[in-house]
Amino acid sequence: MGMLIQLAIGVGLLLFAIVYHLAWKAKQRRRQPLPPDVAKWGVPVNDPDSAIGAGWFVEVDGRRVAVLSDVRCQIETPHWLSYVITPLTEDAQEKAQLLALEFWRSDKPKYRSRKFGVLSSGALVSGIPPCPETQRIIMRGPYIDLDPGPSLVERAVALFRRKHPRGSHD
Repeated sequence: MGMLIQLAIGVGLLLFAIVYHLAWKAKQRRRQPLPPDVAKWGVPVNDPDSAIGAGWFVEVDGRRVAVLSDVRCQIETPHWLSYVITPLTEDAQEKAQLLALEFWRSDKPKYRSRKFGVLSSGALVSGIPPCPETQRIIMRGPYIDLDPGPSLVERAVALFRRKHPRGSHD
């Protein structure tokens, strides 16, 4: 009797796996092909409340020279993001350097979050120069460090210590 139950469970699991696989394959066939711009530049990041979705100001010597916006997440490598570079400067030389890979890989550009107003702690620019047609650059980061304050556990411990200081025996 026990062997019959095991056989039934095994057959049931096998049938479940086959049905699941067939359903998954049918779903894959119904998928629409990616639009060419999404296939090349990635999926749009539509979260203006995040540091990434809100974009970045590019600063050189404390002056804003460009905005990085229209963020897209690379499909194959989700840690790499592409941004549209929008110049804020009228200087032709500064505009030209915004399309030069050497500029982006130097220490000149600093990235300020448009959402939080803080400078990033760094960014890694890909080895691909900005695209002249789309004005897009691919980078990892920029990263910012925000102090969220004490955690819930830290607050509870601080509250407990205030009510019961060491050395007091209530």
